[in-house]
Amino acid sequence: MSDEPVVILGAGGPVGLHLARLMIDRGRRVRVVGRSEERMTAVFTGLGVEIAPADLSRTEDAARVMDGASLAFVCVGMPVRDLGALPGVARTIAEAAGRTGTRLVQVSNVWSYLPVRDADLPLTEMHARARGPQPARLRREAEDILEQTGACIAHLPDFYGPDVVNSPAQKAMGDALKTRRVSWMGRRDLPRPYAYLPDAVRMVADLAAYPEAYGQRWLIPGNGDLTGRDLGWMCERSIGRAVAVYTYGRVKLTFAASMNADLRDFLPMVPSYMKPMSFDTGKLEGLMGPQSLTPHEVSIKATLTWLAARAV
Repeated sequence: MSDEPVVILGAGGPVGLHLARLMIDRGRRVRVVGRSEERMTAVFTGLGVEIAPADLSRTEDAARVMDGASLAFVCVGMPVRDLGALPGVARTIAEAAGRTGTRLVQVSNVWSYLPVRDADLPLTEMHARARGPQPARLRREAEDILEQTGACIAHLPDFYGPDVVNSPAQKAMGDALKTRRVSWMGRRDLPRPYAYLPDAVRMVADLAAYPEAYGQRWLIPGNGDLTGRDLGWMCERSIGRAVAVYTYGRVKLTFAASMNADLRDFLPMVPSYMKPMSFDTGKLEGLMGPQSLTPHEVSIKATLTWLAARAV
């Protein structure tokens, strides 16, 4: 095992957990960083990682946990209502990395590219990043701060898989197990790219090894498009019983948001989730070659198995 640690900042979520497991499997020493030592201990019990509690809004804390590391993954996630703090955290991490000489890989989503018109599809890294709802603008500001200091910015599609909690597809699979009904935002035939998280994390980790990846943005391939209809019949095949597809649009979401604060915060993003999305990941594949990805039918079955075991 390498003595130099790989640092994972904001490691308490599913991306950080999958990255930690992957890096340990690759023989790397891993230092996981989060605000709560108690939570980090609970998440990473038995993995053999170094737990380093820190307040990443403080430059001294961020520099301390990156000291001695040439690579850090930035996986800091926040509820939508708290995203106003994200650019400040990005500035702190960038300043700390400048002190320690640590290269940064930010694992982000594609919100900073929104809005996207049908005429702009498939989306590429060259798409204009301007306007959009406030959550998209805050994501964009944080990414730009890190990119300007030489970070690699990896944009993941929406994802699902073991250990994922807050994802539309993951929630739909949980509904299929509990109620035999898949809930789907927008039309049931609306296609959107989805990534199986173990595959996406592996591509991010591979990308980090390329010096030319830094100071640029990269769209990470999904495992193919999914529609609500696709997800419904794949759940049916895995569960072995009929699964209905229940669609909901802006009116239903707005009504539901009146009783759910998290959903209310998400409402500005809803119009973008009501439209098709597709990615052109030729830039990444030009650097790393074609990627071997798990078929959705296989990865959905694995996710349903994990969800079922977690419910026991």
